[in-house]
Amino acid sequence: MIKTSTFFRLVRILACFIVASGSILIFFHEFWNSGFNVFIGNEGDAKLILAFLEHWLRVISGGGEWKSPFFFFPLRGVLGYSDAFLLYALDYVPLRFAGIDPYLSLELTLIIIQSLGFFSFLALTRLGLGLEFIPSLSAAVIFSTLNSLNISAANVQNLSVAFYPLLALCVVMFVEMASTRPRTAFFWGTTFSALLPALLLTAFYYGWFFILTALTTLAVLTFFILLSGQGRDMLTKIPLWVSTHKILLAACLPILLLGFFFVLFLYLPAYYNTSPLPYSTDHLPKILDLIYPGSGNRFWGWTESWIDSHALYHNAGVYSTGFTPLFFSFFILVVLFNFRRLLASNPLHHWHQRLVVALGLSTLILMLFVIQLNDFSLWRAVYIVVPGAKAIRFPFRLLIALGSVVALVVAIGLTQLQRAIGEVAKKWLRYASWSGYAALLVLLPLEQLNRSPTHHLFRSTEIALLAAVPDPPQNCRIIGVLRGREGYFAQIDAMHLSLRLNLPTINGYTGSHPQSWDLGDSWGTDYLELVQSWCDKHRLVDVCIYDYSRSAWAGLKDIEDSQTKICQKEVQPKNDTQAHDIALDLLSQGCVTGRWAHLIEIKIALQHYFTDHGRYPPANGFSGRYSAWGYSGTDWIAGLVPDYIATLPKDPRGNKDPANQYLYASNGYDYKLIAHNPSDVKAIFQVQPELIDPARPGRAYGYWTEKAATW
Repeated sequence: MIKTSTFFRLVRILACFIVASGSILIFFHEFWNSGFNVFIGNEGDAKLILAFLEHWLRVISGGGEWKSPFFFFPLRGVLGYSDAFLLYALDYVPLRFAGIDPYLSLELTLIIIQSLGFFSFLALTRLGLGLEFIPSLSAAVIFSTLNSLNISAANVQNLSVAFYPLLALCVVMFVEMASTRPRTAFFWGTTFSALLPALLLTAFYYGWFFILTALTTLAVLTFFILLSGQGRDMLTKIPLWVSTHKILLAACLPILLLGFFFVLFLYLPAYYNTSPLPYSTDHLPKILDLIYPGSGNRFWGWTESWIDSHALYHNAGVYSTGFTPLFFSFFILVVLFNFRRLLASNPLHHWHQRLVVALGLSTLILMLFVIQLNDFSLWRAVYIVVPGAKAIRFPFRLLIALGSVVALVVAIGLTQLQRAIGEVAKKWLRYASWSGYAALLVLLPLEQLNRSPTHHLFRSTEIALLAAVPDPPQNCRIIGVLRGREGYFAQIDAMHLSLRLNLPTINGYTGSHPQSWDLGDSWGTDYLELVQSWCDKHRLVDVCIYDYSRSAWAGLKDIEDSQTKICQKEVQPKNDTQAHDIALDLLSQGCVTGRWAHLIEIKIALQHYFTDHGRYPPANGFSGRYSAWGYSGTDWIAGLVPDYIATLPKDPRGNKDPANQYLYASNGYDYKLIAHNPSDVKAIFQVQPELIDPARPGRAYGYWTEKAATW
């Protein structure tokens, strides 16, 4: 027990709140600086999570079934196709009942969760592990402002890592109090039993990562206990401890089992109704990604050009979730120091050393499993063997989860260093050590500062966009959308529109949509046919479609007739300028996407380049913004930007699939430029069939020189 005077206790409490407030202000600085108008997240994940949180509001208000949102209508149980964000809803729903709008409620929810992470980490280090105050406070700042979280906070589900310290605190306090204060231990045990399944129902990745890390740490700790001379004797005490506290354990176990029942009840049907994610190394980090803090880091951003030049050791697709160099180096030193001391002493004593070594080695083991080298990774073994691994689309996010473990090891290391300095005999050396120690306490948190933008949602804009959609005709009972924003953004907009109107929608978006549903491309030339087929299959009537290109509601049959009259006329433009005008006109009519106009703009730039240089920009094979060998950058046709075109346009889908990009190939004398796998290839065939790629009929269209036609 840490004893302090009342005065110093109050000073420390005040210091905790001041430092916590500063950490929150820094992490959410874009929100404060915007006058509460710019919100964390992006138009994808953040708005998707907001839709699910609004679903929970509707459920608690008595307006729906908890596992069947109004999306993908009339399918049931579709909540299991995505994270359910249950713990977020516990804060969000009361804020909404208080009359706060959705965007502000989401931001406040995340502020509360980050604050919980800070104080629970501080409680874990102080109450659970008995660490010194200053190291605990410094490490709590590190944990709540981790560089990897600074970068990835736009995917707001990543902030679920804030629940880790509370889970660990529950375990530590339960074990410590089981013998002396069973009622208090029961509180901690039931809290853990409810919180772990709830985390899986909030963000499955981070619940799964916690279990994986905990089991790996337990295995390493058991191994070191067995290595000691008395290890077997200690392991025999575990059954005795379980027997002694069997009533307490039995009281907590039903809550844990009930929680996991709900997890399986929600996720298993969806899992068996979708194809498992294929194994891929696309989202596995390489060795340099462990210490790549991203270009926005205020201390280490200058390393970007050097790391990017080593593509063999860096995967741009992992979004810079690595550790800052000083932070990671200190972690390694702490683990090595404790490992050496542990080997030189009785491992059953010095429990801090055992804990550091177990946490450190388990972290390094998991890093080793998630790292790829030349497309080889031990993650394949995890993917095959470990239950739940096939649901992990982005394994690199394990590094974000491990950041909490690294921060805890750093807290223990700082405490050990502080206590060691206090024992230094020579005054001058002690003073010098204190100076270096103080610098370390400050530099480790400051190193996490990152200016990468994470707030991309403008409250006023989003509210205005939703309000701009008029109410549908009174006979509408089901809604859908047509020609909305490209890709899945239109689906998320439909979800929000559904919640605003309190009407189910045939549209929707989750991480893995139902196999029978194929309405993902609202610009596809066969989209209305697919909508009609879906309605016929499920016997849906009174379906109204909102056409974003015309800002109007209409019945499904009326829209089909209108589109047929406008869009199925062949055109013969006389030159590129006229073709560009026609492309923009057809875009405004909702007949084609913006791809045709984009390709014309690039074609004109290529012609001007050829006039000046007597050749086209060379390209080794087909290249695009993203290609088979990774991210090619925004200037994926060398030499065009900025002299011949301001910026190279990107495919409207906005994803990183190499098969869904604008692609360019040239030997210098001939070239081929295509849109690959576009949704409007049938429409282009109707209006200008000569643009259809003869080498990829039905899958691409574009422009090329005569000799490159069959490339």
